[in-house]
Amino acid sequence: MKNCDVRMALSVLYYLILVDGQSQERELQLFEQLGEQFDAAEFKACRETVIADCEKQVAGAADDFEHYELVAEGVDKALACKPAAKGPQIPLSMVLWDMLAVAHADRACSAEEERLIKHVVRVNNVDQRLYRQFVYTMNACVAVGAQLEAVENSSMNYSEAKPIVDELEHRRDVMVAGALDVINDSRMPAVPAAQQVQEDIVDQGMRGVGNFMNEAGQAIGDAAGKAGNAIGDAAGKAGHAIADAAGQVGNAMGAVGNEVQKGATQAWNNVANTVGGWFKRN
Repeated sequence: MKNCDVRMALSVLYYLILVDGQSQERELQLFEQLGEQFDAAEFKACRETVIADCEKQVAGAADDFEHYELVAEGVDKALACKPAAKGPQIPLSMVLWDMLAVAHADRACSAEEERLIKHVVRVNNVDQRLYRQFVYTMNACVAVGAQLEAVENSSMNYSEAKPIVDELEHRRDVMVAGALDVINDSRMPAVPAAQQVQEDIVDQGMRGVGNFMNEAGQAIGDAAGKAGNAIGDAAGKAGHAIADAAGQVGNAMGAVGNEVQKGATQAWNNVANTVGGWFKRN
């Protein structure tokens, strides 16, 4: 899967903000946060140019249809660029996850945002399983976020609410860590057929997150304490499924995987903190 430099990634994210014609404050805040975490110096140097270029690309659209077409064209141009040799190399899978985070920053992904994300997936031949895994995980994070808000806005006192909030935040962190594992898995070279595990991180993680979503959907309607326990148990199962798959892939990759991992470590560290976006604890 291809890599992006900071300007490429920022351009894609800003086009996503523009696509539905409604730039929400939380989307813009997350854009700023992600830019700082990609590379603070580069973000400062290119921020105004990126925003100006994106807005110029869509200026003068005659209607909503043309507006979307111009946005999609701008995204395609940005991703067709050759990444700069210096600076962070951000995997497209990471950019895709961040697109989903930005789209859900206001708690609702618009139809235009979803359409643009699917366009990036299709045009760049992103594994559909990986995309579905990201969507399920993001929906799980949003569900947990909704439960957190319900608990924090409830009439429970601090001693009652704190253990539930801590548990929900922990389970949300498990889901975000799972997304990191999936992104890391997508950077690995193909495993020889004789060494392939029966299911990779995407397969097992999706199943785990699917189970989590089914159980969490039922749990959210319950009383706060009961919901906290139910969501915690379900998310824990998903986290274990992802962790088990990661171990299998690591064993199958053997020495080759170790060398690839070493070579990717620096770039990985540069962008790992962007996963989670506004889902992260303050």
